Amino acid sequence: MIIEFEKGLETKALTVQKLLKSVYGVDTDIKESSFDEIFQFRDFLNGYEIQTDVVYKDTIFLTSKDIFMPNATSKEDDWVFGCTFSDDKQFLISTARLTTDDQFIFVVLHELGHAYVQNQEHFEDYIMVNPETNHKMSLGSHCLDQKCLMSEFISLEDLKNHIRNNYPGYFCEKCKPVTLYPEYCYGDFRDRFDTLPEEGDVVTSPQFAFGSKHSWPPPESIAIHGVSDKTPLCNLDAYDPTRALANFVIESVIKQNNSIFNLRITARRLSPNNEYDPKGELITLYSDFPISWLRKVDEMQKMFVKRSV
Repeated sequence: MIIEFEKGLETKALTVQKLLKSVYGVDTDIKESSFDEIFQFRDFLNGYEIQTDVVYKDTIFLTSKDIFMPNATSKEDDWVFGCTFSDDKQFLISTARLTTDDQFIFVVLHELGHAYVQNQEHFEDYIMVNPETNHKMSLGSHCLDQKCLMSEFISLEDLKNHIRNNYPGYFCEKCKPVTLYPEYCYGDFRDRFDTLPEEGDVVTSPQFAFGSKHSWPPPESIAIHGVSDKTPLCNLDAYDPTRALANFVIESVIKQNNSIFNLRITARRLSPNNEYDPKGELITLYSDFPISWLRKVDEMQKMFVKRSV
């Protein structure tokens, strides 16, 4: 799989690369490109129509262009955040109408899910109808659970509502168990891990986004608890989508009551260059946070430095 991005979207491309690996377990390469043959500018749309006569397999295209469905006839109704050709694994994602990082993350995971969520037997075809003009547009098959990442959203306001009300784990019960990488996103670590996280492990998790402030020690840290489907997305007071994309180094692992089922783990956010930052954000994972939600990406060693006295 390769991610091709327009000039100025390299940071977005790196975000997609990390999301694809951490949620779906897929490795990717990235490169800057123009891919002009994928879109055709249409004056009456004041935007770019997706071309279907040129298809690139196993490719994600990131563009800042405002894009419209093939054979578009309506400037008001035929625009899209993204488009997926599932059989060829070609994905088109536009940033033109997105205003925040969490909107971008949501759209990316949704479009990629069309190919990588394997259980789609419960999906049904979704047709958007403008009640004022009766204009119709087929948007493909989607999950009917409106709290699931794989349900359809047809406007920016609709997307915002989906983010506010979405399951904390993004997927509904029917979608989430059969993604290619369920052992990373879901499940109980007691069933899957022979060893426990250790000091110096560099870890990441999409669930790190869902943090809350608290008053018990250490007071400067953000608490990361396991979140249930009953907890609406973003309803925690320290929600931060950038935390889901960052790497953290584990500073301590405490077995409370000497039990592996009652762990308290503290980890510190690394710099964008993955270097240790003593002032980096500190998070604390509690016993209700499934360790299977962690992905180990590297290791660091503790060093002792002599200071002048």
